[in-house]
Amino acid sequence: KVEHQVWGHISTAMGNSPSQNSHLELPDPEIENSWSLATIGVRPDAQGQGLGTRIIKHFLRTIDEASSSPVPVHLETSDPLNVKLYERLGFHVYATTRCSDTPTVWSMQRR
Repeated sequence: KVEHQVWGHISTAMGNSPSQNSHLELPDPEIENSWSLATIGVRPDAQGQGLGTRIIKHFLRTIDEASSSPVPVHLETSDPLNVKLYERLGFHVYATTRCSDTPTVWSMQRR
């Protein structure tokens, strides 16, 4: 039940973007068999305190420690502010997908 509530909040926060972007063809990750970082979010009233950065750093540290070396991770974002966040965390943009009726999507990878 809690998981259903969480996904309800995620869906509400994302608005129409999942359906808008569902027809976009995004490029495959640069590195095959990389992990995918999916939905990460912080409640609006808690944003700006570094929580998102801490969540992502914890995720990256956990998978790196489990494999004893950095693990390739990829993600997509349609928020230009997130591009800067992910670049600070070691990701780089390997593709940009633009379509006239949807937001721009940046595909990013960490090696």
